[in-house]
Amino acid sequence: MNQSLPSQRLSFELLEDRLTPAFGTPWYDGTSLTLSFVPDGTDISGETSNLSELLGSALTQSQWKREILRAYQSWSARANLNVGLVADGGQAMGISGAPQADIRFGDIRIGARPLSAPGTDYSTMAGAAGFDYNSKTWAGDLVFNSQYQFGIGGTLGQQSDLFTVALHEAGHSFGFADSHSDSTSVMWARYEGVRTDLAEQDITALQDLYGVRVDDQFEGQSGNGTLATAYNLTTNGNLLAVSGDITRLTDVDYYSFTTPDALSGVGGLTVDLQASGISLLTSRVTVFDSQGQMVASAQSTDPLANNLSFAIPNYQVSSTYVVKVEGSGSDVFSIGAYVLKLNYSSSASTGSGSLDPSAMVTTAYFTNTELTISNTTLTAAATLTPVSTSSLANTFTLTGAIDSSTDVDWFTITPSASTQFTGTLFVGAIMATDGLRPEVSVYNTAGELLSSVVTMNEDGAYQVQLASAVAGTTYHIRVSAADSTSLRSTGTYALGATLAPVGTTQFDDVVSDTLSAAESVQYSKMEVAGDRLTQFALTATGGSTSATTAVRMSVFDSAGHLVFTTVAVAGQSLSTAAVWLPSGDYTVAFNAATQDGSSIESLGLAVEARTLSDPIDPYVENPTSPPAPQSPISIAAPTTDQPVGPILDPITNPFLGLFGFWS
Repeated sequence: MNQSLPSQRLSFELLEDRLTPAFGTPWYDGTSLTLSFVPDGTDISGETSNLSELLGSALTQSQWKREILRAYQSWSARANLNVGLVADGGQAMGISGAPQADIRFGDIRIGARPLSAPGTDYSTMAGAAGFDYNSKTWAGDLVFNSQYQFGIGGTLGQQSDLFTVALHEAGHSFGFADSHSDSTSVMWARYEGVRTDLAEQDITALQDLYGVRVDDQFEGQSGNGTLATAYNLTTNGNLLAVSGDITRLTDVDYYSFTTPDALSGVGGLTVDLQASGISLLTSRVTVFDSQGQMVASAQSTDPLANNLSFAIPNYQVSSTYVVKVEGSGSDVFSIGAYVLKLNYSSSASTGSGSLDPSAMVTTAYFTNTELTISNTTLTAAATLTPVSTSSLANTFTLTGAIDSSTDVDWFTITPSASTQFTGTLFVGAIMATDGLRPEVSVYNTAGELLSSVVTMNEDGAYQVQLASAVAGTTYHIRVSAADSTSLRSTGTYALGATLAPVGTTQFDDVVSDTLSAAESVQYSKMEVAGDRLTQFALTATGGSTSATTAVRMSVFDSAGHLVFTTVAVAGQSLSTAAVWLPSGDYTVAFNAATQDGSSIESLGLAVEARTLSDPIDPYVENPTSPPAPQSPISIAAPTTDQPVGPILDPITNPFLGLFGFWS
């Protein structure tokens, strides 16, 4: 989002372009999203996050966190979504991992770092990435530009309203692009003052993507909104825990139960409501006796601490109690999912009830574990169970291991859905322990290798996509080491496969060139219009007929410091990597070499890119001037002449440190 600044000079509006991110893809399980705030010092593409320092200068930690959470909750409360707050382990943003359900941090991570300065061309206050099957853990992440001032309320050109900026960026996290035609939408591309809530068209678009918020299973035909219609936990399976949902501000959930008899040895009862990590619900829980008299009550008002626990005074055996669950206020935090638990004080009560499977607080992300050593051929492939038999029957996850340099693992999946569709099958393996560099491929039931496209190959993460995949079709997945002769040919991995009703991931051509022995190092000037998270893909071909050849792409900022590098080996899959690049000019160096030091012959290179964060739309200072399109990232044709500007950090040999196993 860009801030409207006082008139200084003529500038232009950046129109939609080839590198505009493909927003519009929903999270594969929007009902169980998590969010975390990265601690200060966390790496964000070479800069350390300073979120607490930035926002803590004018606000308390509770204040600024609540404003950001209120922005995300303003979206999730209006659709079939939940966002729960979890701790953040401080790993680098964008580290290899699953785009959703990585237990080290939230699915959506919030950080801050310096980007381009206010008043400079295409400067932006913040940027967020939408959900993407090929963006690793960048999916949904929000990065504030710490060169701006944020607070509660705002004055144009001085302080920006934190809630308004976060509300816009939360829309990107949930999959919505900038709007260039509707200034009443919170997705309007420019910051023009304080907003208080979503517009009706925003809510409509949200519900079109995720569906309306759904009543929980305990409502029944008559609902469970009164004492008389309370859902009976005792007669319906003697349940000790249930997973419910306060679906709207007027929603109230009642549950009745009968306590164990005196022979059970139970001497007391504690009622717990867990919302932390599940949703941002702030709730009120009230317990009544069989006469409808209140015996205990508690409430939470802070989404940062929204669990409740209290004991029932004067506990009675063989007695009926009713629990009432509702939102504690009248704002968006009074909507959300929760788990209600009955905790009896004696171990003798363990046989008096059962846990409702829907009330499990944490769902195991990896629903399969490779336990067999016989799945080394297609005919012996292990069949994987989907994450869910209903909403996630199209998604499969597994933890496995390549035990030796000759080991190969085969798996069978049959993605299904309630409505038949043709979409894209995404299959990826991620290194789980420091060692294995995995590779995956997809086959049909006849054992034929299907034509898939590599879309990610970085930091031990390898992913392919298969276009025109059909729900209900059986596919076979082969996992192996990328190079069985390397030092990274064994280790554990996490496998994920999802058939989604979306198009394929597309990269756009940026530049191509040929390096030779006489011109093994070439330079190019790169211009970045707008702070953006960009994923580059580098491919190399040819190079040498007798030795392994590789090319390194190094990007240096205007001060001459290395901000990004990636390496592609000739004849192998493309190499990808994502980086936050502030608006400005950069120097790109391409240098090629052979592994044995011999001369390269003719090495072709190609650079592609795609933007993962929202595009930048500068304030049009002169509305009478026609806007001029500006490519977000452009790289000039490489030459042997170094562009004007320093290169202070060294240009490293492509094989130095490559994948951790080249000498």
